[in-house]
Amino acid sequence: MEFSDFLKQIGRVVAYYPSLVPIAGSPTATILLCQLVYWETRNKSSDGWIWKVSDEITEETGLTENEQRTARNKLIERGLIEWKHRRSTHESGYTVNSETLNELWARYGTPIKQTAYKKVIKDDVVKEPKVPANEHKRLRNLIETKLKVIPDGYRWDKFIEFVYPRDKANQKFEVFLDWALKNDFHPVYWTPEKLQSLWLQAFQKQKVSVKKVETEEDYILNDDFAPMPTGLGRTQ
Repeated sequence: MEFSDFLKQIGRVVAYYPSLVPIAGSPTATILLCQLVYWETRNKSSDGWIWKVSDEITEETGLTENEQRTARNKLIERGLIEWKHRRSTHESGYTVNSETLNELWARYGTPIKQTAYKKVIKDDVVKEPKVPANEHKRLRNLIETKLKVIPDGYRWDKFIEFVYPRDKANQKFEVFLDWALKNDFHPVYWTPEKLQSLWLQAFQKQKVSVKKVETEEDYILNDDFAPMPTGLGRTQ
């Protein structure tokens, strides 16, 4: 068994292995590496990268932005990860070089006991994802097909997690997407968070309109205005 395969089976924990420090370069680099290995099989985008904003990693590991930067540089120097930045969403993309990790562990690490691996599986530490893989793929495909956007990254994943139980409870996602398109959906202004905030509007019976206005909030939701009653004008 390879060391990277062992780590992938542990489940969602903030793992720290002192014996990995000489390989990763520091305790913080070890924490970041273990977290990335965990996400390798659980949160990879279709492009093969793990996309995270620094706040997410802080929430998951406790590492500050500066600690993340230092840890990341150590891992890059050792060839353990690859990294790139997406300016439009302020997300960092990571991939783990499992071959390099396994090679360095074979050279400097401690042999893994098979009994430890069996205990992890027996205790059922691995947690199921919030959205089943087939459902995540179906909902993602609907976004790509109807909205013509690529729903990559943490924000879209959170939106799909929001959609899944509602779609299952008969607030069908296709109905919402059709409603969004009828109301002049625009990928720049209708972010995943915006779509989530507008969700209920698609299932209300009253008529609603989406009106573009000249403000920093480019798109706002407006109920139709009732006409002014007659007879309230100024008398001569």
